[in-house]
Amino acid sequence: MLNKDTNKTVEQLINQSLKAEPKYVLSFNFANKVILKVQKKQALKNYLKEFLLYFGVILGIVVIPFAIFYLFNSDIITDWVALVLSNITLIAGILFILVFILFADKVLLRYFSFSLSLNRKD
Repeated sequence: MLNKDTNKTVEQLINQSLKAEPKYVLSFNFANKVILKVQKKQALKNYLKEFLLYFGVILGIVVIPFAIFYLFNSDIITDWVALVLSNITLIAGILFILVFILFADKVLLRYFSFSLSLNRKD
């Protein structure tokens, strides 16, 4: 537990440090730089959320009909699984390209155009 003398010295030290001028100088547009970084970070977060929303909706639209089809015709699914497994590299490549195009459209292009528009304002 601190005694009264220690509290007084801490108070004196704080008062002295607050009275003195800082030894560093911030640039003139420091606040603008911080605001730009925060805006870019927030925009990227919003674009990623929107991408994940679109991706989830598209995935749901694809998965739900297959699940319904599986419930009513489960014997045909083995043929479909064999077809998918025999062409797994082609299907994975096409899915990768489609997801990348969606990501580039919803996140990358919008983020870079937003960044350029912010930089042009300066």
